[in-house]
Amino acid sequence: MKMMEILRILNSDGDILGAKSISEQLNKRGYFIGERAVRYHMRMLDEKGFTEKIGHKGRRITQKGVDELKVGLIYDQVDFIYSKFQEKMYNVSLDLNNAKGTVIVNISSVNDSESENVIKTIFEKGLAVSKNVLWKKKDDTHYIETVCGTTIDAVFQKNG
Repeated sequence: MKMMEILRILNSDGDILGAKSISEQLNKRGYFIGERAVRYHMRMLDEKGFTEKIGHKGRRITQKGVDELKVGLIYDQVDFIYSKFQEKMYNVSLDLNNAKGTVIVNISSVNDSESENVIKTIFEKGLAVSKNVLWKKKDDTHYIETVCGTTIDAVFQKNG
């Protein structure tokens, strides 16, 4: 994570930076590491071809480093989405004894003329988590809310 943050700093600054300025920026971002540790990480980034040393001035990010940063951002986005799912699961309060509480729902925009028959078929085939459905209309668009399968995961987590 520290090396990705160093790449972000070099990429956003667009200039040649030394260990001191990188260390200061890392500290501002909550990574409290000194210049010596930054130099260590920079050496590793050099070896991977993500940065290059420019004399005694410092280092700059290479195209390979920019490409790696893009891949890293994808992983950050996946982690963000996963944490959102975890948060939603944490907020489920479904009580199995009385079937009351909050659940996670899927919201789909549907064609009103066909959707009721489709959802009935889904229920008949046993493909739905719950037979509870909420139909909504906003402007000219029809929506359907159904219980999300992730609700089951949340119930398992809360009930062991």
